[in-house]
Amino acid sequence: ASAFMTYITPHGEKKADEKFSLWVRNRDGKCMAAGLFGPCAGPLQAAHLVGRRNHSTRYDITNVWALCRNCHMTIDQHGREAHKYTFALSVMSPNEWESLSAKARTITNRVDAIEEALCRL
Repeated sequence: ASAFMTYITPHGEKKADEKFSLWVRNRDGKCMAAGLFGPCAGPLQAAHLVGRRNHSTRYDITNVWALCRNCHMTIDQHGREAHKYTFALSVMSPNEWESLSAKARTITNRVDAIEEALCRL
């Protein structure tokens, strides 16, 4: 990562998050969990299967899906991990889920993840 990028990381991360969220919502165009957990409600949000704190998967296109606010809250509530897994298997195969989980166990530098996302978007 460049020294310049290291200096602007807080701003770079916010910019990368905004661009990536918009890209995901435009890619999907609808709540990808519609009908799985009840009625959809609220605006589309970019929902992460593996949490945003994980820099290895934060900007991975297989990790983030457009969900309405209602479905996003349902899969992210503590104690509802089975809901998240149910949703994951509705958008990917069990092998893809295992690959994403394995990627999440790797270590990626935060600045490198942001820089890569900004270049890609």
